Amino acid sequence: KASFQTPKVMSDKKNQAAMALLDRIYQTSYRTEKMFLLVFAMSKMVEMTLDFGVCSLSGPAYAQFGLLALAAFNDYKTGTMFAEVALLIQEQAPSRFMESQTIFLAHAVFAWTVPFQSLVDRTRRGYTLGMSSGNIETGLWCICNSEMLLPYSFGKPLHAIALSCSKYILQMEDLRKKDHSLASRVIWQAVINLMGAENVLAMEGVALSRKVIDNLDSAETKFYDAIRHDLLVFYGAYELAAESALKRGNEFPKAAVGVFTIMMETFHRGVALYAMARRTRRRKYLNPARRIRKTIKKWGKNGNPNVRHYICFLDAEHSAVSKRYKEAEVHYQQAIKIAAKTGYLHHAGLFNERYADLLKVHMKNEEEAVYRLQEAIRWYGEWGAALKVKMLIELVSTERGEARTED
Repeated sequence: KASFQTPKVMSDKKNQAAMALLDRIYQTSYRTEKMFLLVFAMSKMVEMTLDFGVCSLSGPAYAQFGLLALAAFNDYKTGTMFAEVALLIQEQAPSRFMESQTIFLAHAVFAWTVPFQSLVDRTRRGYTLGMSSGNIETGLWCICNSEMLLPYSFGKPLHAIALSCSKYILQMEDLRKKDHSLASRVIWQAVINLMGAENVLAMEGVALSRKVIDNLDSAETKFYDAIRHDLLVFYGAYELAAESALKRGNEFPKAAVGVFTIMMETFHRGVALYAMARRTRRRKYLNPARRIRKTIKKWGKNGNPNVRHYICFLDAEHSAVSKRYKEAEVHYQQAIKIAAKTGYLHHAGLFNERYADLLKVHMKNEEEAVYRLQEAIRWYGEWGAALKVKMLIELVSTERGEARTED
């Protein structure tokens, strides 16, 4: 890293042309999923930077190499080092056009090593740089991350995400950026459904028409299915969610290698599978749930701060399936505490709801179960999930009525 504080600059025109060619190979390989060519081009760009000095393309190459180290080898230390070097290089070979891309790629790495919330302002800067320099493609991906995907992942109030979607989708469509618009519309429709404004499980409506859904390509369908799965989990359709998880398996993490959105997608598959494992005791749900828990624990062990509450929750579900209910309680309480402290409103609600189920069904503690449902109502209310709040209020009312009848 120290050597890049004052690096030599690539001055030879032939080397610069070679870097530009390798960058085109990299970009084409990424779009066509030719992974061997992609890795070759990226590695060669890093090698040429070391041999001949830095140029405007060196920063993105180093950041992408860092993402590869993290995603392919779970090497968080090396990945972070390359991302940090990428930002240093960008300072020494300034290019506002490429700086936006370096920020986007470097922060894709940092999403695995620092809290999501700390990335919002940084990626927003990538948007400003991209739009002002003509790198519209990367600039819009930066704003998609900072205003939609990151806030959606860490549980920012839904109305704020909806406002951002409606604002930036107009810009994306004015600039004819279909991929950016589609990704944003998927998030917008999920948010609308989570707020309870439309058919909650259909995942179609004002933001995303059935015609658009029917014409999604393979990669787009994987993203759509991953986000729709969130609706199934939050609305308690665990059987549908678990069957979806079994059918899809790891197809989304494989398609979006290293992208931070795979964290919550993987976790929610685990939530659904453990819920059905507890309900049915069937191994078809329990075995893949255990594998997901193992994967997320590995992320945590490598230093990912964004999965701490995931791990505590999955430990709770694992203990509950094993009928170690007191142990499960400790894990649930810890998961709720972390989610609440770090602002994950949606998961604070979900964790209280699942804890209430344990208390009612397995521990026969009706009073504490009602309290946990009330806590879920509070957190879901802060998140802005109005229909979910209404459903839980009705459930609490029903359970209190049953309790009075028994008395």
